[in-house]
Amino acid sequence: MNKSNCKIIFSDGKEFYGRSLCYKTNFFNEIVFNTSNLGYEEIITDPSYSNQSLVLTTPYVGNTGFNYQDLESNRIWLSCMITRSFFNLRSNNFRSVNKLLFYLKKNKIVLLENFDTRSITKKIIKGFNYVYILHNKILKVKNFFFKKSIENIPYIKYTSTKINYLYCNFEHIYKNKRVFFYNKKVIVIDFGLKTSILKNLVKRNIFLLIINYKNFKDIYLRIFDGFVLTNGPGNPKTYYKIIRLIKKINKPILAICLGHQLYSLSNNIKIKRLKFGHHGSNHPINFLKKCFISSQNHNYYCDNKTKIFSLFDKTNQGIIKKNIISFQGHPEACPGPNDFSFIFKKFYKIL
Repeated sequence: MNKSNCKIIFSDGKEFYGRSLCYKTNFFNEIVFNTSNLGYEEIITDPSYSNQSLVLTTPYVGNTGFNYQDLESNRIWLSCMITRSFFNLRSNNFRSVNKLLFYLKKNKIVLLENFDTRSITKKIIKGFNYVYILHNKILKVKNFFFKKSIENIPYIKYTSTKINYLYCNFEHIYKNKRVFFYNKKVIVIDFGLKTSILKNLVKRNIFLLIINYKNFKDIYLRIFDGFVLTNGPGNPKTYYKIIRLIKKINKPILAICLGHQLYSLSNNIKIKRLKFGHHGSNHPINFLKKCFISSQNHNYYCDNKTKIFSLFDKTNQGIIKKNIISFQGHPEACPGPNDFSFIFKKFYKIL
């Protein structure tokens, strides 16, 4: 085993040693774990992981290489990836265009290997959610006084689109010019969306306008047929201005992940923090007396009992009303199963 040159320190003083492979810097941030076996291209480019250290529980990472087709955004959002063993050779996967290490280096992401990820995961499950990652092993820390300030950072300020843009099936529109005017037109309020959400909506020939959350105007309520509240990072309770805007919407809504939490807050439903969050592609959900497997990525939940709940811990996973579909998980998956893709079809029907 290679010599360690990095350590992770938890708030109780517990230290884990391993090796840093590329970008080296010292920092303090939130740590989470993901139980997915594959799909790390989608995981690392999901804006919901903004400024987090991510532990991948699968023991071997990087062996399928890296490709640009599976990316969920145009950059990596997490700060650090922690692995047990990292594959640093060229993959023979026919879809691979380069090594994962190349893309991590390009984005200046800290990559750690040779860590006991099983023990680290057990530590997170006990409620230790913040760590120091130090590349100087001599350094010691005792105070975790940044915790509260990190919880209240408005991450969507950085993850939301800077420019409003259209996303639609232009080939379909060109061939069916008359049909275009009858297509449903939807505003997507971007808090840090995954591209797969847009792809699933466009499959239903929905015309999409993606906007920055600050650019919402009352005129959109009259012109557009519906609204999508996307996923994103951060504590939903810090976004009180957005909650006021959501209260104004009287058209059909599809709310996903952070969008679900914000919609719940706009309906006076309390939001609480999970002990260690839901992050993975194998979470069973009771959806109207049927079991579906879902992809999840969130640290907060709605304190409200419905017929849609997690079979792990009974927490709320959705709200279905006459013209509202609000879901805590990720119906677009990526990575994960497609059990909940019917939600996009359901949204098209209520439009």
